[in-house]
Formats: sequence, C-alpha cells, structure tokens
Amino acid sequence: MIEIELSREEPWPDADWTALATRAVRAAIAQTPHGPRADTPALVEVSVRLTADDEAEAMEAIERDALSALGIADPYLIRED
Repeated sequence: MIEIELSREEPWPDADWTALATRAVRAAIAQTPHGPRADTPALVEVSVRLTADDEAEAMEAIERDALSALGIADPYLIRED
C-alpha cells in the first residue's frame, strides 16, 4: 500500500495535486524492481512537496554538497552492479 503525503506552498495553485502525485508515484515505483510491492499490505510512505523554485534550488544545493563530500559527482550516474 502506498501512502502519499503532499504539501503545497506558493506559487502552486489550487488543484487536485494529491491525485496527480498518487498517479506519478505509482508509475515511478512500477518502473523499479520493487514495483510489485506497491500492492502489498506493507505501508510505503512517499512525501511530495510542491514549493517555490528558490527553495527547491536550496535543497538541491544541500544535497549536492553532501554528495560532493562523499566524492559522488552525479548520483544519477551510479549503476547497480
């Protein structure tokens, strides 16, 4: 079972973001080797935060700095062996 926790801040307009986030999360999980877990009794919680660009950029900078300290230049280039 997937539980979506969604928070929406300015400048995002009123809309059914929870339904969109639910579809997006289910589609993303289905593309992974763990896709079948989406329909099990186990609870999987995913947090989706809709925020302004400046806050998202600040969060990305924090993540980039943390990964850089570990010597990881681009986490998306890491492959499973």
